[in-house]
Amino acid sequence: INNGVIVDYFDVTPTGLTYGFGTGETSTFDIVTNCEWTISDDLDWLLLSRTSGTGDATITCTTMSVNDTGYPRTGLTTVTPVSVLPPISVLETQGTEFYFSLSTSALTFNYGSGETNTFDIITNTSWTIYDSVPWLDFDFMSGTGSLTITATTNEDNLGTDRSNTIFVISNTGSFHEVLDVSVTQLGNI
Repeated sequence: INNGVIVDYFDVTPTGLTYGFGTGETSTFDIVTNCEWTISDDLDWLLLSRTSGTGDATITCTTMSVNDTGYPRTGLTTVTPVSVLPPISVLETQGTEFYFSLSTSALTFNYGSGETNTFDIITNTSWTIYDSVPWLDFDFMSGTGSLTITATTNEDNLGTDRSNTIFVISNTGSFHEVLDVSVTQLGNI
């Protein structure tokens, strides 16, 4: 009250919420106000416990589907007071489940130079190929997301069969998963 006049107040906290990748993940935000208010969003993956009211409230937000897109999804929930005060938006972010695999665990090449073979990296994260195979080249050594990799022999194998291992490492924050592919070049003997 200011000189006998009631002054509208309005706040929303926090203004950013994060959810896990699954269905039924919940988070809340608080509305502190003496005003009537409404909430709007266009997020088909999020259910709000209330979309209108008067005065203080805690709003529970619940994810309605698994985020299997491979990428975090975001959107805004906007709380608008029925007064002259401006609306406040809450950034909603749903994470994604990490996945990382290879289409094969072994590649075999004929003895000649220029022989090719492919394998798929299937992931929603960044990755790097580490190899110590001097007779093999790759069209990509790192990337983000799924990709088909072509491996090419760069020299003839005039001896017996030779084998080695390459490693594909995910680069997800502090978590690094290592997958390996055995590579063999047949000999010409």
